[in-house]
Amino acid sequence: MTYAQDWYRKNREKHLQNCKKYYLEDKEGHKEKTKKWQKENRDAQRKIRMRTYYKNKEVENTRSRNYTLRRRIQVLKAYGGETPKCSNCSVTEIRVLELDHINNDGSQERKSVGKLGAGFYGYLIKNNYPNKDRYQILCKNCNYLKYLNAKQDSTGVYCANKACKRV
Repeated sequence: MTYAQDWYRKNREKHLQNCKKYYLEDKEGHKEKTKKWQKENRDAQRKIRMRTYYKNKEVENTRSRNYTLRRRIQVLKAYGGETPKCSNCSVTEIRVLELDHINNDGSQERKSVGKLGAGFYGYLIKNNYPNKDRYQILCKNCNYLKYLNAKQDSTGVYCANKACKRV
């Protein structure tokens, strides 16, 4: 064990307090330095991330799922109000709600943007939720019925919900 490692082990708390003090004194400067380092050291950052992932797979997977869920909820709230609900049947269960492209052009948009799934949510957030008139919130059932109706001729043949507004 080197002298530095031995010193750190003995003085860990003191060192962490000094780091915290330094960070609190210059938060913005610290953030700028971090971003600069990240841009200049993409490969090193990727190695660190991979090492962390393989050491803590379950924790990292849980963290990633939670992050994606938070972003999804953020997008649903932006397009569906504080309590998002299905535009047709008023279901409010977050687990079954989806963002629907009203004009059925979602595939073309995702291809032009180059983002799928969670990446598309990131695109919407980064661009401050564009085109609010192009999207609606639908539950999985209503979204699927909309798809079937579009395939059929929009007569509502597939609509099982009597109160449905015939998406």
